[in-house]
Amino acid sequence: MGLKLGAYVAATACLTASVAKADVEQTLARYVGYTIIAEKTIDHWLNKEQEEKKSGFEGCDYGRYIVFTDGTYLRCAGYGYQYAYRPDVILLSNGSTLVMIVEDEAYDMQR
Repeated sequence: MGLKLGAYVAATACLTASVAKADVEQTLARYVGYTIIAEKTIDHWLNKEQEEKKSGFEGCDYGRYIVFTDGTYLRCAGYGYQYAYRPDVILLSNGSTLVMIVEDEAYDMQR
């Protein structure tokens, strides 16, 4: 019984990793030709009125400021919900468009 359960857990872990990899590949496929310009960690966010500060990442809302651990920040240019505590992100640019990749989600950003 233990061997069957162990095999099930291993298969589930592999399947989960494969699905996550497929999600990331699908997200990144839209950005062929972009350049990785930075890797950062999100520290907190501020709403557009800068009255509310929250740790971690709760997605983007137009005008929300995303502040990184190095003190730099970007502003969201769209909407999308996702929760992650201090996630690492990849910033991509094609010269005119800036994109932030958080896990397997992409967000349009402004400087």
